Amino acid sequence: MRIKRLLRLLLTFAVMISMFTTNVMAKDEITVLLNGEKLEFDVPPQLISSRTMVPMRKIFEEMGASVEWDGTTQTVTATKDEIIVVMQIDSNIILVNNREITFDVPPMLIDSRTLVPARAVAESLNALVDWDNTTRTVIITEVNDTSLMPTEDIQAKFEASSDAVTGINYWLFTPQNPTSNMPLIVYLHGGSGKGDDINKLTENGFCKWVSEGNFDDVSAYIMFPQVSSSYKGWSDIKDKLKILIDSTVDKYSIDKSSISLTGHSMGGTGTFDLAMDYPTLFSKIAPMSGSVKNIDKTVQLLKNIPVWAFVGSRDKVVSPEISIQLIEKLKTVNDESKITVFQGADHKTVPELGYLDRTIGVVEWLITK
Repeated sequence: MRIKRLLRLLLTFAVMISMFTTNVMAKDEITVLLNGEKLEFDVPPQLISSRTMVPMRKIFEEMGASVEWDGTTQTVTATKDEIIVVMQIDSNIILVNNREITFDVPPMLIDSRTLVPARAVAESLNALVDWDNTTRTVIITEVNDTSLMPTEDIQAKFEASSDAVTGINYWLFTPQNPTSNMPLIVYLHGGSGKGDDINKLTENGFCKWVSEGNFDDVSAYIMFPQVSSSYKGWSDIKDKLKILIDSTVDKYSIDKSSISLTGHSMGGTGTFDLAMDYPTLFSKIAPMSGSVKNIDKTVQLLKNIPVWAFVGSRDKVVSPEISIQLIEKLKTVNDESKITVFQGADHKTVPELGYLDRTIGVVEWLITK
């Protein structure tokens, strides 16, 4: 009799526990609605650090995006139309067409599934996101008219980096609101910029003016590599520089048909040399106060590249006559070659007249097809 009563009590207790657990689970469950339809997940959405984390692949694919996973780098890449989204496990930075968007909770692996902030997934693919706290529901609504989306300008950036493969130190200007297929300008410094301190490049010239914000309106990436003290000039690192340019183009989805080259003094000469070594790499070149060893050879190698050379008539460091004679010969086979001679200008004043005077328009010329 006592055993039956004990069994009855245990059964009642088990039923109560089951009901309690079910109620708690129902209460804690997070629902995700996409365009009004409930999504089902094999790993449920979770609330982590006050952020709703959802299985990324399910939502991306339901929104029409293709998803790729790189297990080596633990990186997810989602593509929909012209939108490319890159997320990495434990990284708070998400790239949307190379724009950096920072979230306080990074993507994470839970039960072999990548969970990401719901807002990060939806907004990266132009959707509106809302949260109903009463029903614990994430509401995602796709928007065909992107003008209805809230917008936030991404400011231009100027950052120093060191390339792990080539060992080249460089500054990179990232334009406002960067997108894929933007142009790239590569600037080669003069002799005073050589060394192992990247800050030397910002002391004068084009790099200084870009760092000060004078070119924040330019819709292009601008790279400022540095020749280290181990090398004599640009020709010594031409192969490494080509590798750096290629990797930068791939990383930021730069328009491969719009990579231009410019530089002053040693960099002007380097502009001529590098364009001759890689005649199909650059869309345009603008050498300033540069020099070439063999005019006839240069003409043959540059006959298919638009060239705009700049010199100062009173340059005592590099004779302006070299560029003048070169362009005169180049014009016979290249209609897109020209030269600007700054009357009365010496070697050092050419960059200021060429770059900083925006009425000249050389930067705009470099990125215009």
